[in-house]
Amino acid sequence: MKNLINQKILNQDKKIILWGVILMTIVFLFLTNMYQMIQYKNYGTNSEEVIKQYFSLAPFKSCILYLTYGFLTCFILRDMDILVSSIEEEKYNLKEVFFTKVSTLIGITSTSIIIVFLFKLIVYMAKRQDFQSLGINGYNIFIFFLLTLAISIVSCGGIFLSFVLVKNKILAIIFVPCIEYCLFLFFGLFKMLLSNYLWPLKWVLDMIGSIMVDYFALSLTFDWRIELQPFSNQIISAFLLFIAGILLFWVDYLIFGKLKSEKIKNLFYFSWTVKIVFLMMAFIGSFSLLVILDLLVLVLSPHSFNNMNLLLNIVVIITSVVFYRLQLKRCYLKDKE
Repeated sequence: MKNLINQKILNQDKKIILWGVILMTIVFLFLTNMYQMIQYKNYGTNSEEVIKQYFSLAPFKSCILYLTYGFLTCFILRDMDILVSSIEEEKYNLKEVFFTKVSTLIGITSTSIIIVFLFKLIVYMAKRQDFQSLGINGYNIFIFFLLTLAISIVSCGGIFLSFVLVKNKILAIIFVPCIEYCLFLFFGLFKMLLSNYLWPLKWVLDMIGSIMVDYFALSLTFDWRIELQPFSNQIISAFLLFIAGILLFWVDYLIFGKLKSEKIKNLFYFSWTVKIVFLMMAFIGSFSLLVILDLLVLVLSPHSFNNMNLLLNIVVIITSVVFYRLQLKRCYLKDKE
């Protein structure tokens, strides 16, 4: 393990580690309603209400947590340009740089989660009878800790991936959420705007969307929580999340190893990242255009909507493809200059 952790790099991050643990602990305490848990005597009428309030994270709060990880990663990878150059000059090796930075990120996250877990355990022990009367026991706190840790590792893997693809810190933080947003639009809302004449495409999107989008949409609508599912589902979910986190960090390592000092100067470190960004821009633009045009048709000529919608679908698809190709060509010519 000593060969994977560079003490010099770690020492440079000491202040970030300290303040990171403090910040993340405060964020976790706030998001899990720790103050209310300590103050209130009436914990609700049933275990589901208590678990939602104190032993799980709502989807919206998970998004806040992800953004917090993003800002934390900004400071951890603040010297990435120097480190990449140092790897090329063989001052450091790839493994020790990568694993030191990843260990810092996961260490801050894990420590703050453990602190919050201990806080909740202390409050639970102090008011055990009240919690047990509602069917809450130590198992619920442990599952909360396990799932929060698993979700955090996946989030850290995703945010780290963004930072080894994109130079701009703000853009890196929103990069993965933007991809998820485009997938939600494409497999969710976009299929609703497709003409009935394009039923084969609509059917394919509906099949994929039922797996990728509907599950997510239902969880938001009905405030679905893993912590409220049967024991077997909770364990399987935690296991799959840990596996997903490990795979993400493996991908991070492979991409981080391909970074070169000349690539670090660009806004996007790889050409295929640029293609993804232009693809997202083309799709969001075409989707917005289709919504506006469909609304105009509904207002001006509602009786001919089906036929006009087919024409609009074709025009918008062609326009988005042309826009995508032109942007790629423009980017290629700029690089050539």
